[in-house]
Order: sequence, then C-alpha cells, then structure tokens
Amino acid sequence: YTNAVIGPLSQIAAVAGTETLYLTGEDASIHQLDFPLGGGAPIDTVLVAAGVIDGVLGLAAGAAELSGITVFDALFLVVAEHATNTLLSVRRDLGTVLPLAGLPSPAGGYSDGQGGTIRFHFTAPVALFTDASGVVFVGDTENHALRQVELGGIPVAATITGTGAPGSAVGPLTITEM
Repeated sequence: YTNAVIGPLSQIAAVAGTETLYLTGEDASIHQLDFPLGGGAPIDTVLVAAGVIDGVLGLAAGAAELSGITVFDALFLVVAEHATNTLLSVRRDLGTVLPLAGLPSPAGGYSDGQGGTIRFHFTAPVALFTDASGVVFVGDTENHALRQVELGGIPVAATITGTGAPGSAVGPLTITEM
C-alpha cells in the first residue's frame, strides 16, 4: 500500500539486497517503500512531497513531471524531470532536491557537455540506470539516444549511441540510430 498516485510516467527503482523501493508519483512526489521482513504492508515514507520540486525549479504549482529514477549511491537518487528536461539529485536521508545535470528548458535539446550545457529532451518515461563506477545511463527519449552522465564534481554527458533524431541505421554504436 502506498499513498503515491502512480501515473503514466511513474518509475520504480530498487536497492539490491534490501526490501526497499523508490518511486516517482504522478504529483512529482518521491516515495520510499520499505517492505517489512516476514510480510505485512509496506511502510510508505514520502521523501519529496508534491510541490517541492516545483519550488526548487521555479515552476508553476503542479508543473513538475518526474519519471526515471535510479539509486545512485548510499545517499542519493537521480530522477528525470520532464518540464525542464533535467536530471535532479535527491538526498535519500533528507529528501533534499537539487538540479544535477542539464540546461533547464521546456523545449529540450540535444547536446553533450558539462553541467548546465548538457541538453536532454524527455517526452516519454525515461529509463535511468547507475553502474558501480558512478555513471548514470539515460534513455534520452525524444533524442532517440542513450547517453551517459559521469558524476563526481561537474557532471559530464556523452552520447553512447543515437544521433538526436529517429532512424533505423545499423552500424557502430557512434552512428547507430534509435
């Protein structure tokens, strides 16, 4: 049982070896669900309440839209935000939210680079994955690209595959279209 309203963009992330899930709510809230050992209803902790992300990003009330979520490390989650086409950092123990990567733009864009020069364009649920070395992989939906964002200092983004436009070319990853 959760108080989160799960919508078409909502995503879930899990922590390996635990009974904990994180999810994005349709109202741009972020929830932690802890499942008791031995069974029982999950314990729903609201990490980020509805409206908080609107305030952090300077958006009108109810404008923030979250989808992709991944557990970055022992303290942080990374979340995709659609209204600004950016990645956010969420501290798991405090629920604080900070912009992480991407130039805030309702129109989105397509560019690699550092920090605020990175441009994403999220139009469908965003797949996010974190590897053990601290790289976040981003399914950049409207750009038909798989991107990697290296964190630790200033975030740096690079395209792994895709060209920023739809297509069906087959070849080396650097020219393959998605």
